[in-house]
Amino acid sequence: MNALLRIIAGSFALAVFLVFSVPTTAVAEEPSCYECHDEMPAVATPHDPTDSGECTACHEDHGDAEELRLVEEGAALCYQCHDEFTAEKSMHPPVEDGECTACHNPHGSDHQAILIVSAEELCFECHEDGMNDPVAHAALDDGCSECHRPHTSPYPRLFTANLTLDRLSRFAEEQASLCFNCHEPEVLTARKTDETEFRHGKENLHALHLTGGAKPNKYGFTKAKDGQTCVACHLPHTSLQERLVRGEFECKGIACYTMRFRPNETGGTCIVGCHKPRTYSREASEESSARAVG
Repeated sequence: MNALLRIIAGSFALAVFLVFSVPTTAVAEEPSCYECHDEMPAVATPHDPTDSGECTACHEDHGDAEELRLVEEGAALCYQCHDEFTAEKSMHPPVEDGECTACHNPHGSDHQAILIVSAEELCFECHEDGMNDPVAHAALDDGCSECHRPHTSPYPRLFTANLTLDRLSRFAEEQASLCFNCHEPEVLTARKTDETEFRHGKENLHALHLTGGAKPNKYGFTKAKDGQTCVACHLPHTSLQERLVRGEFECKGIACYTMRFRPNETGGTCIVGCHKPRTYSREASEESSARAVG
């Protein structure tokens, strides 16, 4: 019995020795932030440090001093965890200026990607010009991100794909890949079709404008003509005219020609500064061509 008691006592002493002598990793405790600061409300999309109570991942413990102290200033703080955005052809000004909180709530929000408001509302807080006309691009129904990236892009104006903004550029599919994400290039470039509303009979007037209407003459030679890009005739967001037809085109900040589109049940009339007024009809015969009207 005594031997058993000695064994039990020895085991207990060994356990006590191990507990107090083996090194342990110290776990730093968060300061009692909520003794002074209101606890963060529950939101649909919390920022990870806030959600896990790691206030000091972003803030220095300021003690009794009533001041905000961040471990880094501006975007440098965000880049401690998030990949830094590198310069590309176009950068969103808040990104370029390191103002992440212009769009994102650092603690969390009820919106995706911890945005300060919904994505639809957010863009319109800064971008309003040219967005309020009655005829709107259907792509806007799916939000701005269908055509624009929020941070950086290798294309102009934060486009998600390439689109040339130079009206005088010769048309090429790769220069309008943004538009062709939704619109079928075959429908717009085929010389004959009944799959577009912009046609005279089956003569595809989109193709006529995009390719410049280059056709072989009676000797079999093709005289090259300048085609137009999509933006020569269409506005990207909203317009006062049907089919997003622009009202005028600016050349280096000056209105160099106007465009008036008058649709009817079978087609319409274009009164523009780049050619004589012309009327087209989808019911036109195969032999006719879009006729000039005066």
